[in-house]
Amino acid sequence: MTATNRPLSILTATGQRVEVPASLVAVLQYLASLLAQGDAVTLVPVQRDVSLGEAATLLGVAVRFLNQLLDTGELTSHGEGDDRCVRVSDVVSYKQRRSADNRRDLATALAVAQEAGAYD
Repeated sequence: MTATNRPLSILTATGQRVEVPASLVAVLQYLASLLAQGDAVTLVPVQRDVSLGEAATLLGVAVRFLNQLLDTGELTSHGEGDDRCVRVSDVVSYKQRRSADNRRDLATALAVAQEAGAYD
């Protein structure tokens, strides 16, 4: 909604007017702010399969490390050899789990350091 409480809309190349939901406007504003800061933005459908190289890039790890995750079952894939793929939703889920684990480990380390008097 605009300041006058009218829904926002865009005009397509064919001249059709399409209403833009407020939630999408908020997302677009956020993406625009990231781009303005010089950050790269990639939009990927979560049900899409990506190559191991693409999955490694999304996770910020080497393909070799990604293969270890796949071999140990921490992350699932399908296909074999050069055709091995990972679903984006699985990559996102793993990344969220890893972030939660990292935050928990950091909190534990901080608590231990405080108990030892490192932050007195």
